[in-house]
Amino acid sequence: LEARYGGTAPDLAPEETYPFRFFKNPQGEAALLKEHPVESSSSGEGEPEDFSMHESTQLAFHEGFSWDDSSAAARGRWLEKAKMSSLTPASANALAELGEDSKPVQPCRDMEQWLEIVNPAAADSSCTMRMMEQEDSVEV
Repeated sequence: LEARYGGTAPDLAPEETYPFRFFKNPQGEAALLKEHPVESSSSGEGEPEDFSMHESTQLAFHEGFSWDDSSAAARGRWLEKAKMSSLTPASANALAELGEDSKPVQPCRDMEQWLEIVNPAAADSSCTMRMMEQEDSVEV
């Protein structure tokens, strides 16, 4: 992310932004290291994350799809799938305006909801783990 947006990369002039620059590894440089740096860990112990959100998603999540609104047939190919996607509030509003039904389209607002959308099996196991932790803390 460029410095002007709060990142550490140098700011680029508009003519330097295309073609887009992509990172070698979407998980970051630390993921390539055998020993993780201390600053990458919230516990300060230098251990890797327990859970990679990147690995939780399928290819379709990363690729996305085009909201082709050129005809009713084109819209029909993606509209229902889009309603089940991880949407920002602005995207949910735009999608609701395109839909024919009166059911509101809900944006994704937290990590639990996001995980439920992109990987329900992981969300179920995450929920199970939290319940087990709560039971353990009550027994003590």
